[in-house]
Amino acid sequence: MTLATYLRHRTLYECLAVVLLTLLFGVVSATSIIIEHIREGEPSHWQRAFSTELSATLTVILLVPPLVWFVNRLNLGWTNFRWRVLWHIPAFICFSLAHIGLFVSVRKMLWPLANESYTFGPLFLGLLYEMRKGLLIYIGLVLTIQAYQFIIDRLQGEAGVLGSEHDDAQTYSRQFLVKMLNKQYLIKADNIQWIQSASNYVLLHCGDRSYPMRQTLSGLAAQLDTAQFVRVHRTAVVNISRVRSFQDSGDLKLDLLDGTSVPVSKSCLPALKQALTSRPALVSQP
Repeated sequence: MTLATYLRHRTLYECLAVVLLTLLFGVVSATSIIIEHIREGEPSHWQRAFSTELSATLTVILLVPPLVWFVNRLNLGWTNFRWRVLWHIPAFICFSLAHIGLFVSVRKMLWPLANESYTFGPLFLGLLYEMRKGLLIYIGLVLTIQAYQFIIDRLQGEAGVLGSEHDDAQTYSRQFLVKMLNKQYLIKADNIQWIQSASNYVLLHCGDRSYPMRQTLSGLAAQLDTAQFVRVHRTAVVNISRVRSFQDSGDLKLDLLDGTSVPVSKSCLPALKQALTSRPALVSQP
């Protein structure tokens, strides 16, 4: 599998990895408890072991998306580490309490199916015990998210504005410098097909490669030639010269020359149609 193929289906692969790894961790924890019971000459209680561990681990899946959003939003680095790292304290408390609330609710629903009742135990000691385990889970997830993002950024490369030209009293960015695996590449703005917003990043889509850039979509759009790059959605800016067809009814979208479909919002239609007037060969689909 190539990097381009992985990135094209990145969300699917990430979801599968989270589910499979969490399920594996739950199964390993449950079987460990069962083996301990058997070694001590007690009944295995395998139903309770699996329902207990899987309810605790699988509910973590629901908390991974907001945690990923928080880590990306925090954008922790060496220059801001001293103060921003403190935000992990309230984040961990919220994460842990949400996790406890979720798995307790699941167990309250599952235990009666086995003709048993679930009790959390003494509130203070119970919270202290679960939050102690939750701290390890939180640290492990944060480190995994940071390490994964670091690897992806290094493989993809990171783009930055290199140079600009003066055009009609407006300064436009014409070139981008991409740093990838200790190498540097120049990308011309003309080669960018479209730009996608991704949290506190934007992705510069160039053929089968996508390059992240630490910039807001609005901020980057203001640096580009508005005769060539048009905002078509709150998450997308498109290079008009790379548009193949435009569907202006039903689900509004642009089809690019490489087959990519980009959504179009109604609020962006006037600016888009004005930009497309210079493309008489464009195919408009009903």
